[in-house]
Amino acid sequence: MAGLVDVLSQPMRLRFDTVTGRRGHIPDFLAVTRTGISLIDVRPRTLIAPEDLEAFAASAEVALACGWHYTVAAGWKEHVTAAADAFSSQRRPLSDPLALGPALVAAARDGRTLGEVVDTAPWIRRRCGRVRL
Repeated sequence: MAGLVDVLSQPMRLRFDTVTGRRGHIPDFLAVTRTGISLIDVRPRTLIAPEDLEAFAASAEVALACGWHYTVAAGWKEHVTAAADAFSSQRRPLSDPLALGPALVAAARDGRTLGEVVDTAPWIRRRCGRVRL
C-alpha cells in the first residue's frame, strides 16, 4: 500500500444479524494510508467456511458505509508469507494516529466495554455514524 501511515490490528468488533441469529466478527487489520483507509481480513483460502463469508460480507458493508476499501487476503506467495512473518516478529513503537488512547483509558476507568467505546469514538461517529447490519 502506497503511503502507509499505520496498521491497526483487530480494530473493531462488528455485530450483525444472519438468518441463524446475531453474530460478531473482528476484522484483522485497518490500514491507514495517505490516500484512504482499508479494512482487511486475512484467512487462508482453504480455511474459509460459509460463516466466514457472512462475516466478510458484513465487513465489506461497514467499509462501504465508511468510505473505506475492503479486502480479504486469502492466498499469498511463499516469499510474501515469510516476509510478513519476519515483520511481525520485530518490535516497533506503537502510534495512535486516530487519537483513541485517551478515550480507551477513560472508558476502561468507567468500566465500559470495547464495543461501547467504539460506539462513542468521535472519528467513527463523524465518518460513519452508527453502522447497523
